[in-house]
Amino acid sequence: MVLVGYLPIPNLDCEPNPKVAQQMQDKLFNDCLQDLLQPLTKAERTGMDVVCADGGVRRMYPTLSATIADFPEQCKNACTRGLGCPVCIVEPHVRGDLNPNIPLCKKIPTLNAIIKHCKEGSPNFEDWGLHNMWPWWNQHTHINIATMHMPDLLHQCHKGVFKDHLAKYMVPKLIGDKEIDKQYVLMPWHFGIRHFKCGISKLSRSTGQEAKEMMKVFLPATAGAGPKAIQATHALLKFMYLAHLSTLTNAEICKMDRQLAVFHNEKSAFKSSLKTPKGFHNIPKFHSLQHYTHSIRLLGAPNGYNTEAPERLHINLTKAGYKASNKNDDTKTEQMKEYIQRMDALALHRAYLDFKSRPEGEDNGDNWRDSWKEFELFDKETGLFYHMDGTGMDEFATKDYPQEVALDSDSDSDSDASLDDDNLEAGCMVERVVDLEQGLQVHMDGAPSQGLANEVMAYWQGTKTHYPNPKIVTAKRGGQPVTVEYLLVSHSARNLVIDISMYLKQLRPNLPTLTLQPGTKLRIWKVAQLFHLPLPFKPLEPPHVEHIRARPAKVDLIDWVQRAGQFDTVLILAYPNKIGIHCE
Repeated sequence: MVLVGYLPIPNLDCEPNPKVAQQMQDKLFNDCLQDLLQPLTKAERTGMDVVCADGGVRRMYPTLSATIADFPEQCKNACTRGLGCPVCIVEPHVRGDLNPNIPLCKKIPTLNAIIKHCKEGSPNFEDWGLHNMWPWWNQHTHINIATMHMPDLLHQCHKGVFKDHLAKYMVPKLIGDKEIDKQYVLMPWHFGIRHFKCGISKLSRSTGQEAKEMMKVFLPATAGAGPKAIQATHALLKFMYLAHLSTLTNAEICKMDRQLAVFHNEKSAFKSSLKTPKGFHNIPKFHSLQHYTHSIRLLGAPNGYNTEAPERLHINLTKAGYKASNKNDDTKTEQMKEYIQRMDALALHRAYLDFKSRPEGEDNGDNWRDSWKEFELFDKETGLFYHMDGTGMDEFATKDYPQEVALDSDSDSDSDASLDDDNLEAGCMVERVVDLEQGLQVHMDGAPSQGLANEVMAYWQGTKTHYPNPKIVTAKRGGQPVTVEYLLVSHSARNLVIDISMYLKQLRPNLPTLTLQPGTKLRIWKVAQLFHLPLPFKPLEPPHVEHIRARPAKVDLIDWVQRAGQFDTVLILAYPNKIGIHCE
């Protein structure tokens, strides 16, 4: 992503009328976007010469197709009021109902309604809830006002529908905040699932990642809410999880529509939990869900348009520059711009030095942009970036900066315990539970390649039922040897001696039965990893990694528990020729 400019947010205290001040802010927002995108407007019509990867120069015609914005900015873009919808023409009193036949907003009729309103008045202008301003997208030829606002998974799903409504008051008012907190506290520990030791009702501020962790176990926590509420919650969560997929088929999109219809049929269970008499008609986020499938069919999966990507740039391009400035209203923007330019210059110069210091005959290519990644240490106190080796940029250093409070400072949740007991990177042994007829190479550094996807599809061709068949990865060497007696007590492995004897007897039936003594020492592994191939029905999804932990509780000298015991449940594939649960 490239920073184009900063949009001003003036207070306009000089204007006593709040409505007029709001109109002035909306007009300023609209004019700023029109000026920033003016070069793109010209390039859409006349084109521009671009140097391609093969060295050839070709004329390109870049077009603006979609925008990533919150709901207030979406209303400003569409020149509509907050009581309506920036995508369709819906009446405020029916906005909370599911109606797929509502007409969508169109570019030409909207512009004609604004022009006619300025001349002699237009009934469509009032019926559609438009603002009296000339929109910035009027000169963009190919933009569609009904589809330019893509689904916002962060603010509409994670922190909107789920966190601010479903988990905050819709379900808690049915079963109580204490019951919800109790369910989260009693949730068993498992890798990949965050444990909230004090519940979720007391979290005054939470991030989008915390909302995702709450969603993973929210459905079983609502067991006492009643059948209709559970059905509506299940449908809503399934809809949001389907929207997160990187690839969506037509069957999955139709399933999203069905799940949304189920929620609207069962949403009457939350009627007593809503805050206002208007109910769902006063919550625009629920209405925006019915436009998801239409946008996905036209512009693709919404994960590529999520606001999580530009939200992360607030630290790099806004907060860091602001903390390095003098925070003066007249000069802070110029100093923020200067700070980013100097950071770019430092990254370019470091890339140049790396290029000059490379070994003779080695060509690393044009990777100067990767030098930004070397400045990965961000100091919240000073607001500056530091190099990975610990060296900072003294010429930008300042003093006496107030400490910034982290967004998840109110969080009382525990993240997954560290895996330092077994060093998985020091060397590993890889085996399969059941040997495959052919080996498949797994790329664990992100999404799998197209070649891997084709390989997976070819291997699973004709398979109707898929069983997980992961690679088991452990550390090259286990921990310190411990006695059998210690394992019986600390790990609660009551049948360890009998099971080992039976296992050894199966391996060598001709040898006498071997019984372990309590003082016998064994080397154990406390952590193992399972590497799963991409699923045959989702070959483009990245491979999945699971951790299996078997660690007793860690106590200090006065028997205080410093770390709770963690023993994960694992199903072993013992009979591969059988079907279902009988194969384990």
